[in-house]
Amino acid sequence: MSKNIFRRVLAASAAVIASVGLAFSVSGISIASAEIGSSATVATVPQCVWQISGASETITLTHTEFSADGHSKYVGQDFGLSGAGANTVQVFVGPTSASGVSTDPDNCAWYGATNTAASGAQVTYALPASPAFTSSASSTPGDNSLGFSLDGSTTTGSHTAQLVVDLTKAGCTDEAATTEVNSWTGSNSSNLKTGALSVTAAQLAASHTSTSSSCTWTTKLTTYVPGGKTPTHDSDTYTFTGPTVTTTLLATGITG
Repeated sequence: MSKNIFRRVLAASAAVIASVGLAFSVSGISIASAEIGSSATVATVPQCVWQISGASETITLTHTEFSADGHSKYVGQDFGLSGAGANTVQVFVGPTSASGVSTDPDNCAWYGATNTAASGAQVTYALPASPAFTSSASSTPGDNSLGFSLDGSTTTGSHTAQLVVDLTKAGCTDEAATTEVNSWTGSNSSNLKTGALSVTAAQLAASHTSTSSSCTWTTKLTTYVPGGKTPTHDSDTYTFTGPTVTTTLLATGITG
C-alpha cells in the first residue's frame, strides 16, 4: 500500500513539472512590429508688407481758381495759388514684388501674432521747420522780394500764411479689397504752417488690416502770395518754389 501512495506522489510531482515547463514555453513567443511613414508638400506665400506709391511729384500752383478777383497778375493784393497733383497716392498691403493691391487673400501673409500686431499703417504729410515760399525773378534769379513765410500770420487780405492740403480719397478698404469701409482714419484737409507742421493723411489699425488693405487719394495744395509786397523787378515774371512736403509711411506699432 505504501508503494501505491509513493506512485501517486510522483505522478502529482510530474504534473507540476510539466506545467512549469509549459509556462516557460509560452514566455518565449515574440510579437512582430512595423513602421508607417508620412510626408506632405506645403507651399508658402510671401511675407506681407505695407507699400506706398505715387507720393513723389511736383505740384504746379496757378491763379486759375481765383480768377474771379479780376487779376491775372500780382498787383500787391493777396494772390491765391492752387494746384492738384496728377498722381494718385496708394498705400497698400502686398508682397515686396507687388505693384498694387490684390483681391487674392492668399497673395501674402502676416505670419504670426507679432507681425499681425504691428501690421497697421500710418501715412503723414510734413513740412520742414520755418516753411516758406521763395521767389526768383526771371531776370534776376536771386530776387526773393516776393518770397513769404508760412508762419500762420494774417495777410493784408485777411488770409492765413499757410499751405492748405486737401486730400480726395478715392477708396480706402481693409477686410475686403472690393468693399469700402470706415476703418481708415486721417484728415481730408489740413492747414500746414509753423506750429502745425504735420498731418496724418491716412491710418489703419492692425486689428482692421488684411492682406488686401489699401487706401488711395489725390492731393491738392493751396496758398496765397500775401498782399503788400513790392517786387524789386516790377514788370518781371517771378517763379516760386515752395517747401517740400515729405510723405512718410509708418508700418509698425499702429494698434487698435
